[in-house]
Amino acid sequence: MKPKENNKKSIESGIKGLNIEVRGENTYRLRYELGSDPITGKRKRPSKTIRAKTKSQLSEKIKEFISEMEQGLNIHGSLTLGKFLVSWLNDFANIKEKTRANYTDMITNHIIPRIGHIKLQNLTPMVIMDFKQFLLEDGKLSGGELAPGYVGSIIKLLKRALEKATEMRLIPFNPAKSVTAPESNTEMIALTKEQMKHFINVAKQVSDFRYYALVYIGFTTGMRRNELLGLRWDCVNFEEGYYEVKKILNAPKKDNVSFEEPKTKASVRFIYFMGDETKPILETLRKEQKKNRLLFGSAYQDFNLVFCQEDGSIILPRTFQKAFTQIRKDAGIYLRIHDMRHTHITRLIEENVPAKAIQERSGHEDVQTLLDKYAHVLKGVQKKVLKGVKII
Repeated sequence: MKPKENNKKSIESGIKGLNIEVRGENTYRLRYELGSDPITGKRKRPSKTIRAKTKSQLSEKIKEFISEMEQGLNIHGSLTLGKFLVSWLNDFANIKEKTRANYTDMITNHIIPRIGHIKLQNLTPMVIMDFKQFLLEDGKLSGGELAPGYVGSIIKLLKRALEKATEMRLIPFNPAKSVTAPESNTEMIALTKEQMKHFINVAKQVSDFRYYALVYIGFTTGMRRNELLGLRWDCVNFEEGYYEVKKILNAPKKDNVSFEEPKTKASVRFIYFMGDETKPILETLRKEQKKNRLLFGSAYQDFNLVFCQEDGSIILPRTFQKAFTQIRKDAGIYLRIHDMRHTHITRLIEENVPAKAIQERSGHEDVQTLLDKYAHVLKGVQKKVLKGVKII
C-alpha cells in the first residue's frame, strides 16, 4: 500500500471504508465506515488518532486499526465504564432481585462517581487496583474506609461485568481479572456478659425504644436480622413465653418489600423467652402501637409487626443498621448486627446448654453445622469444664 496525499489533507488508504486524515505533523486520524446501526439507525464511524513518523509506521498502525475493526474492539471506542455497567445490569446480568439492588448501589454510589467516566478501552489493571485502594482507604460516601468484604464484592462485580465485555469483544481482555478482591473479615465477634450488658444499657439510654427493644431481643434470642424485622404479633405467645419464626423480611429495595418463608426448614422454629425484661419490653411495644393506631388513624400501616415505625410501616434493614451503628459508636464497642446472634449462641455454649437445644433454638441446619461453626468456643469450654476432672 502506498498512501498518496491529496489537497484535502487526507490520505487515500486503498481500503474500502477507511479514511485517513492528516491532523498535524506525524499525527493522523483513522476513521472507518461501518454503515448504520440496525437498531438505532445511527451512522457508525469508529475512529482512532495515531502518531507515525514514517510510512512504514503508518502502515503498521493502519493494520492494527483494521485488525481491531475485524475483532470488533473499536466499534464502541467511546463507550464508558459507567454506561456499559448500566447496560449490563439492565440487559445482561441474570441475577436475583436482591443482588441486583446491591449491584445498583455499588455501581451508582461507588463505581460511577470514581471511574465511571473512563472509556472501556482505557481501563487497565492498574486503574482497577488504584480504585480498590481508594475504596479501602476512603470509600464511604460519608468519608472513611469501606469494609474489605464490601470492597471485594465491588471488585467481583467488575470482574463479572468486564468478562461480559470481553465476550462481546468490546475489550481485548478483562482488566479486573488479575486484581485480587479483598476478603471479608468473617471473624465472629462475641461479647462478654459485661460487654453485652453495657451495649444494651447504652441502647436503652441513647436510642429510640424500638431499637433498644431490637437490640435486647436480638441478644436474648439469637434471631437473624430479617427474622427480627419480620416478627409478627401472632407469632408471639405470651402465655407459653415463646416466639415462632415463620416469616422473614425480604427488602432488597425500599419499594420492593415482602415477607417470605425462611430458607431452610430448621429456620422455622420456636424460641423461648430469655431475659427478665423480655415481657415488659414486648408489652411496652404493643401499648405504644395501640396509641399510634389511634394517632395515625387510617394512615396507620398495619402489618402486625412487633418492630415497626410509629406509623406501623416496616423498619428497613438499612434503617436498623443506621440506628445500630450509632449505638455501637456510643457504646465504644465494634459490633455487627449479626454478632448479637454470635454472642447469644456463644453464651449458651459457655453455659453448657446441650448442643441439640442450641441448634434448634438458633435454626442451624443440624448439630454438626453448629459444632463446626463454634468449634473454637467449644474448645475453650471443654478446657474449663475438664479442669481438675480425673477419670483414672
